[in-house]
Amino acid sequence: MSEDLKLDVGAVAGEMAARIRAKDWSATALGPAEWWPQSLRTATSICVESGFPMLVCWGPELVMLYNDGYIPVLGAKHPNALGQPLLECWVEIRDMIGPMFRGVMETGRAVYANDLMFPLGRHGFTEECYFTFSYSPIREENDRVGGVLVTCIETTRRVLSERRMRTVRDLAARASQANTDAAAWRGAQEVLAQNPFGMPFVVLYSMDGSVARRVGLCGLQPDSPAAPERIDLHAAGSAWPVLLAASGKSEFVPDVRRRFGDIRGPVWPEPVESASVIPIARPALSRPYGFLIAGLSPRLHLDDEYRTFLTLVAEHIATAVANARAHEELVRSQHRTEMLADQARAAERRKDEFLAMLSHELRNPLAPIANAVQLMKLRGDGPPGREREVIERQVAHLSRLVDDLLDVSRIASGKFELRRRPMELAEALEKAVEIVSPLLEERCHDLRVELPRQGLRVHGDGVRLSQLFANLLTNAAKYTRQTGHIVVAAQREGEEIVVRVRDDGIGIRPELLPRIFDLFVQGGRGPDRTEGGLGLGLALVKSLVTLHGGSVTARSDGVDRGSEFVVRLPVLREAIAEENVASPALGARAASLKKRVMVVDDNRDAAEMLAEALRIEGHDVSVAHDGLEALSLIDEREFDVSILDLGLPLMDGYELAQRIRQDGRCATTRLIAVTGYGQENDVARARAVGFDLHLVKPVELQAILQAVESLHRA
Repeated sequence: MSEDLKLDVGAVAGEMAARIRAKDWSATALGPAEWWPQSLRTATSICVESGFPMLVCWGPELVMLYNDGYIPVLGAKHPNALGQPLLECWVEIRDMIGPMFRGVMETGRAVYANDLMFPLGRHGFTEECYFTFSYSPIREENDRVGGVLVTCIETTRRVLSERRMRTVRDLAARASQANTDAAAWRGAQEVLAQNPFGMPFVVLYSMDGSVARRVGLCGLQPDSPAAPERIDLHAAGSAWPVLLAASGKSEFVPDVRRRFGDIRGPVWPEPVESASVIPIARPALSRPYGFLIAGLSPRLHLDDEYRTFLTLVAEHIATAVANARAHEELVRSQHRTEMLADQARAAERRKDEFLAMLSHELRNPLAPIANAVQLMKLRGDGPPGREREVIERQVAHLSRLVDDLLDVSRIASGKFELRRRPMELAEALEKAVEIVSPLLEERCHDLRVELPRQGLRVHGDGVRLSQLFANLLTNAAKYTRQTGHIVVAAQREGEEIVVRVRDDGIGIRPELLPRIFDLFVQGGRGPDRTEGGLGLGLALVKSLVTLHGGSVTARSDGVDRGSEFVVRLPVLREAIAEENVASPALGARAASLKKRVMVVDDNRDAAEMLAEALRIEGHDVSVAHDGLEALSLIDEREFDVSILDLGLPLMDGYELAQRIRQDGRCATTRLIAVTGYGQENDVARARAVGFDLHLVKPVELQAILQAVESLHRA
């Protein structure tokens, strides 16, 4: 309440005495005016002449005298209230205001009440009206408190406006939380049930085809005939608001009686001054989700604020329903996807089981055929040498196909095991060349092998490594024309051994290149199908390389421009250790690579895991979990490399990087950003604040270790 309304009538009694006007109060319980104490006359003069609603209550019974401004507050009580005891006239709020009056009478101190709510019941509606009051003592000549002067300001519009703002925020928050259609409507109903409108009634309907169902209301009893639970839009006599909303149109009617006369019946209760019907709809929606019907009493007006508010309410409810239905559709789609995935996995299992069974069944007759050919060769009987060579060659080819088929099925079913040992990769490559030599000689290919016999040590299965390189050479031979050229080259690159198999054959079509290692995928074939095969070789190569911890890639410049397959295998760790021991210079260099590293990440598990890995590599590591903690560490020591998560609390990684760069002690510190965002503008922003390297999550541990080493060397 403003200061000019906090009136202490006793303090201004003398000043106001000259302003007393003659009033005939003989009808009151106070007797003729000349009997009144001076303070009562002064208070009455203030009350009568004030532009604010004022009320004088005098004596133990608190008899009421009031000005014209108080008549709207009294409402229907006005004709009989003058001269009546206040607490008898206003029985419904006696428990609310009685203690305040008694407090003033007993203590002589003013009392103030802000935004006091008075529930006014009219025509079956319950309206909330809010007032801010001051209760000031009126003292008699002996300084005893004889009465109370009450001033008030109605604050209903402000209180309801604030409540409407909260309602819009609440609906907006709920719009993103509802995950079912029923939950969206239920959330809207819960908000409406709090009656944030200051209206006689608000009713919310959802639409299902030609039927509207009530899902929420306020200001009316549930059994009110003005809010039926179900409305058939095609039924005769449907009220105009329903038909209008069903068409997706809004309408605001400031004066209902002037436009529609005496409205009563199935949708519109009485009395209302202003009316609104608003569809619950989204843009480009052919039919609304539902509609909102609202009415205002004569005490409130349908102004622009109410129109905007009702429109926002409808929009937020529509957003909640749309989000919920989209979520339900997503769940259904995910369920369908899971079902299809289950079916695909079942089909894949059946395929693997069939391949395993087929390969085993084919092996049964192949074994005795191969043995029989060998016996014929040993005994010197049977067909002449040339025919026997054909049988041997074709049996060997068929055996390789069956072996590949069996290996693929074993790998797919997880039953494949490697028999690994330390070995020189040259052994496997030489064996592969030996296996494929008959095919190379048959097609008159020029094979060139470039590899050292020592220094390419791996931890591998010699048989399977020979098999995978033999498959690559067989693939090159099949797709390279007679007298073509094939090159096998191997060398060590860092901690990897890289083997390249190049040819000048028919190449790989661009559309086939991404799928070249898939099962049953083959390159182009000539009309005579001389290339043969089942499309198993390269799929098996990829599986075997992966099992050895390596990778394989393919490239080709296009049709008739040859192809190249690159296999990368990790160097045997013992070989690296032996080299470090054997080379003092390298050992000295490794010691010099030990660096002071700071890891900053609010994910404690991720930070500690990375820190431990860096410590194993010989680095001195400190860990912080937010920007402030990181700055504290920098105050204590200098760091060579700082690895910063960008999504940090309190201070994000960008700001932390700027602070580090501004610190003169960190001039040589290298900064690595780790983030889930990898767009060009994200990288540019990281560079702008001083990061040397930008890594996108999920980042492999080896990549971070290599990044620390590379930044140090730089």
